[in-house]
Amino acid sequence: MPTTPWASYELDARGMVVKATNGAPKLKGYCIEMIEEMAKRMNFDYEIILPSDNSEDYGKRQPDGSWSGVIGDLVKGEIDIAVAGKYHFKFL
Repeated sequence: MPTTPWASYELDARGMVVKATNGAPKLKGYCIEMIEEMAKRMNFDYEIILPSDNSEDYGKRQPDGSWSGVIGDLVKGEIDIAVAGKYHFKFL
């Protein structure tokens, strides 16, 4: 899901994805810098997670009306905030 420059996986000298102490991939980029700055200025803690459905997009409306991706996690109340690059949705 992460795409440069908004967010990308941090790579080591061998080109392997760097992992955080919890085993999750470390991310870098504009969106990561933005949430770090927001947390500092607004005094909150956060954890960066990828979509719970392992989708590779921000979210798509499903035929049953539900959402996938980060949007789905927001709608289901599984996360409180999402930070993502600019993306336009076309609602039908």
